[in-house]
Amino acid sequence: MKPVNISYRLINYAVDLFMVGLIYAFWDLITFQYLTDLLIAPIFFFYYYYLESRTGQTFGKRITNTVVVDYQGQKPSKKALLIRSLCRLLWVDAFSFLLGPYGMHDGYSKTKVVKFISGSH
Repeated sequence: MKPVNISYRLINYAVDLFMVGLIYAFWDLITFQYLTDLLIAPIFFFYYYYLESRTGQTFGKRITNTVVVDYQGQKPSKKALLIRSLCRLLWVDAFSFLLGPYGMHDGYSKTKVVKFISGSH
């Protein structure tokens, strides 16, 4: 299974960033309390960890029909997804794509994002 190119990854990221922003804004709306910037990191972490551990896809991955898998093309372990989600919290992760087609969160978790094929995940 060949990993998807950077354009898919950018679309995934843009959609997921938008969704995290919606969750953040929705919380403010229903509680009438503005979240501090410190709470955006846990929302970001749980958004990715929860969705990828349940289905292998975030909303961005659903739109681009991609899925996260381990190097053998199987559903990643909870530990791999935990590492993947934690790495995303580091600011250098976003810039790691400038050095190649894979992000730091892919390398440390030994995962990749591929086109979704029904029944493969």
